[in-house]
Amino acid sequence: MLNSIALSTDQKILFLIDDGDAVAYSLEEGDGVVLGLLGDQLTAATAHDNSSSELPISLNTSTTQWQIMYVPAAKALYIIGVPKDGFTTEDSRSIGSTDIDPGRSIGSTDIDPGRSIGSTDIDPGRSIGSTDIDPGITGEDDQELDIHFDLSTMVIILVMDGDLIKIKTQPK
Repeated sequence: MLNSIALSTDQKILFLIDDGDAVAYSLEEGDGVVLGLLGDQLTAATAHDNSSSELPISLNTSTTQWQIMYVPAAKALYIIGVPKDGFTTEDSRSIGSTDIDPGRSIGSTDIDPGRSIGSTDIDPGRSIGSTDIDPGITGEDDQELDIHFDLSTMVIILVMDGDLIKIKTQPK
């Protein structure tokens, strides 16, 4: 099953990964890349249609590093952003080498539920449906943005425009 997807480090190429093979799609060429489902498989193709609805957000690649992830069980495509300049020590939610006590093991009850992302942790109001264009932006200036798309109801199109990746949607 096709279920791995990634952006290149320069964020200009989308890779669809299947059984160890990666197919590259340029976000700069033509009308971008369309992502959707064919049956239960994630698919990508060069976009050739300008009739899609553009969302009121764009992914700024000059200030934020973006990543894409597909979750097959939910048929959801997630786009997650982290500021390129990183987090300050006070703001950091990552675990550093000094945060782990080597004398104790970490069990499932040691995980702060506020920091994990489970199926009940996703705010359904942040999902983008074919008639819902509120992306539920978190963070300031589109930093730490995380949104998801229900690919069972739509396809999305990603197209590069300068330092921005514009997001468009189209109902299935």
